[in-house]
Amino acid sequence: MPQKVAIGLLIVMAGIVGVSCAAKREKGPALDLSSPQSAAEFEAQLREAVNRYMASAGRDEDMTRAPITRRRPYYFKEFVIYPSDASEAQVTLQQRESRTRPYIADAKVDKRRYYTDPHKKRKSAQQDLKFYRDTGHETLTYEYRDNRWWRVGSLFIPEKSEEYVNGEWLPRREEVRVFVEPEEPEGFWLIRKFRQWFRRDRAE
Repeated sequence: MPQKVAIGLLIVMAGIVGVSCAAKREKGPALDLSSPQSAAEFEAQLREAVNRYMASAGRDEDMTRAPITRRRPYYFKEFVIYPSDASEAQVTLQQRESRTRPYIADAKVDKRRYYTDPHKKRKSAQQDLKFYRDTGHETLTYEYRDNRWWRVGSLFIPEKSEEYVNGEWLPRREEVRVFVEPEEPEGFWLIRKFRQWFRRDRAE
């Protein structure tokens, strides 16, 4: 009889342990059902991330409110405009053999960059009202990790450069510096030759 009681107690204890383990498994971290499960969903989330970045980085086309940028040792005014949203971006998705970083992507967008000449003094940069404009495309590189897209790099390639002259944008004129050696005074060549001969005689 005692043996049967002991076996019964063992069965009951085993059942309690099993229920406890099952309860712990149920309380574990749930699956993240919000994470994208297809390439189309990954791309949709990417376009949302690109839109957020362009909204935070871009500004209106008002040169009088251009902020001053500091890049040692220079100061200059600079701001950017993104004329279209991410719905028109050219997106390229690349799937990788990684569970933590399953995708990397490039988003090519239109961009206009406004800037002035660099100055060593902040006050000079603040007073500068001559702006240049570069128009082209920017490629934003993103990496998917931790259930979201992270921007890891960018490359801007300008296709047209202009300058603001008399209220309108004109093709930028490149400054060409020509260095002309000063003309020798009349008779100076004879003095120069005499010095060469004199030095040659002393060397001999």
